Amino acid sequence: MLAIIDQHFKSGAPIALFLTILKEILYRDMQTKIMTLLFDLLRLSLLLASGSMFTQAFADTLKTDQLRQMTEEFVRSELLPLAEKQHRYDFLIGNIPPKLKFSDCDSEIVFSIRRRIYQSPNNTIELKCSSPSWQLFVPLTIDIYGDVVVAATSIPKNTLIQPRHLELKEQQLNVTRYAHYDEIDLVTGMLSKRTIKQGSAITPSRLQAPNLISRGDQVIISAKSNIIAIQMKGEALNSGALGEQISVKNLSSDRIIRAQVVERGRVAVLM
Repeated sequence: MLAIIDQHFKSGAPIALFLTILKEILYRDMQTKIMTLLFDLLRLSLLLASGSMFTQAFADTLKTDQLRQMTEEFVRSELLPLAEKQHRYDFLIGNIPPKLKFSDCDSEIVFSIRRRIYQSPNNTIELKCSSPSWQLFVPLTIDIYGDVVVAATSIPKNTLIQPRHLELKEQQLNVTRYAHYDEIDLVTGMLSKRTIKQGSAITPSRLQAPNLISRGDQVIISAKSNIIAIQMKGEALNSGALGEQISVKNLSSDRIIRAQVVERGRVAVLM
């Protein structure tokens, strides 16, 4: 600017013209400063906005982590009874999308497992908020292991099962729909309906109760009511296991009656 003023006076130009030129120079300089200031303010606002976006993204991620932690605590509490049964378990909670946004739940978040845990390893956890209303379904995999009674050797059909036929072996419990036994005593004394291969799990469908009474056996018939109880001799006309109904001939009257097997050599009639 000084160079411009000096040049003006050396040229002998009028003072009015000089002031006009000076005013123009100052105006342009002020415009430049204002524009620079506006750009600085714009850049600052963008930085503040990006900081706000980062804070919001961090808050969303934190909330997702909180939901995951709460879900894990819920699953552990639901599986706690398995330890009392001496069952071992592993579980894996599926992915909760980190970008998923949730409104703060004014009510308590309700957790529930959609299927029975022994039904299948594949399951789903439902997270539900009533105020404001939202739902979330999270995949869940549970593997449950426990002792199962299996055949220690091949067991032929119609074998009266003894402890030597059996052993306990850990197996995954929630991959089959068949019932099983976890104590050898529960199977001992049962009769095999069919051949059971070595290593196969013993299931109720493969067993039957042994007959406590065989056809032609002499039995005691018990009949009782609230007032009277009597006993008489009879003859079994067919075989039966505990709890089954069989036909029995009353040897005193030759009448044929239906009675329930209650123990070896004894049947009962309800009066």
